[in-house]
Amino acid sequence: MTVSPTASARGAAKAIADDAEALAVAAALADELLGAAARAVDTARADLTEASAAEASIAVAAAKVHAATTAVEVSGALFEVSGTRSALNSLNLHRHWRDARTHTHTLHDPARWKIQHIGRYVLNRTLPPCHGLL
Repeated sequence: MTVSPTASARGAAKAIADDAEALAVAAALADELLGAAARAVDTARADLTEASAAEASIAVAAAKVHAATTAVEVSGALFEVSGTRSALNSLNLHRHWRDARTHTHTLHDPARWKIQHIGRYVLNRTLPPCHGLL
């Protein structure tokens, strides 16, 4: 069976549209998580307890991990949909991907540690460290 160029192009366009939709949902979720984190911090400031500080810390960590992951995905997708010319130095679009990668995997604030603390809190209610670095 042969696939016509038109059908192939439609399939590629649909895949790109599906990817764009998934990225838009991920970006919207990042925005919602940021709002939830802000509310958790406000709640903790109003009535600071060990539990409210933990909730705020976990909410901020979840927002950061998701936003960082989404930033890497979105900036990588920029090159997929824009083609090879998008990598030209004159356009300087690579800075978005590089910045997302750098901020996601920094040594002073690695996302993988946040994920471990989030998991421990969700599964076992183990409080995250209380030193302002989660």
